[in-house]
Amino acid sequence: MSTSATAETSKTTKTVEDEREQRYDRSRRLWGDAGQEFLETASLLVLGASAVSSELLKNLVLPGVGSFTLVDCKKVTTRDLSKNFFVTQDSVGKNRAEVVTTNLLELNPYVKGSAIDADPQTLLASKPQLLDQFKLVIVSNMDEGATKSIAALCWKHRVPLLIVRVYGLVGYLRLILAEHEIVETKLDQPKKDLRLNNPFKEFEDFAFSMKLEDMEDIADFNHTPWIVCALQFTKQWKDA
Repeated sequence: MSTSATAETSKTTKTVEDEREQRYDRSRRLWGDAGQEFLETASLLVLGASAVSSELLKNLVLPGVGSFTLVDCKKVTTRDLSKNFFVTQDSVGKNRAEVVTTNLLELNPYVKGSAIDADPQTLLASKPQLLDQFKLVIVSNMDEGATKSIAALCWKHRVPLLIVRVYGLVGYLRLILAEHEIVETKLDQPKKDLRLNNPFKEFEDFAFSMKLEDMEDIADFNHTPWIVCALQFTKQWKDA
C-alpha cells in the first residue's frame, strides 16, 4: 500500500472514531466508559416485534447497542400503523420483524441487526442452542404460556430474560436471571494529581521564582499560570 493510501486510510479511521465519540458522548456521560463498552458489545434476542419492543430497541439502538435479532412471524396490519412508529402504510402485509429491523437500523449505522420470520416459541423449542449467542433475551407482549416456556429455556441456558408488557398506559418490566454480579458501577473520572502537597523541585523552583506580591498590573497576572498561584497560596495556607 502506498504512503498516500495509508495516510488516507488512517484519516478515514480517525474520522470514524471522532464521529463515534461525538455520537455517543451523551450516553458516555450517563453511564461512563465501562457502561458504554458493555452496551456496544451486547447482543440481544428480541421476541415479538410489537410497538413496545420497537420502542425499547429504539432506545438501545440510539446509544449504540452492539447487535440485535428480532423474531416475529406476524405480518404488519393496519392496526399496527396507529401504535408502532417503525411500520408504515407501504409495509402492510410484510413481515413485521423485517420491517421494524430495517427502520431501526436507519437510526445508527454502527449497530447490526437482523430479523427472523418465525414464531418465537417454536423457534426456541427447535433450536434452544440459539440462546447461547446472546447476552440478553427480551420477550414482548407474549401470552403467559409461551413466556413461561421461554423463561424455562433461558433459565437452563443461564441467559437473562427481560419480560416487557404494556396494557394501554400501564406497563411493567420483569427481569429473570439465575445470578447477577455487579463488577463495577459507573466509575468516577480519574482525578488529576496536581502535586500541590508534594511538588517536584523543578516545578517548585519555577513557581516561587514568580513574585506575585510584586505584580501590580493585571496583565502580569493574566500571564501567570494558575497552578503557580495555587501552589503559592497553598504554601501560605500551610505556613499559617
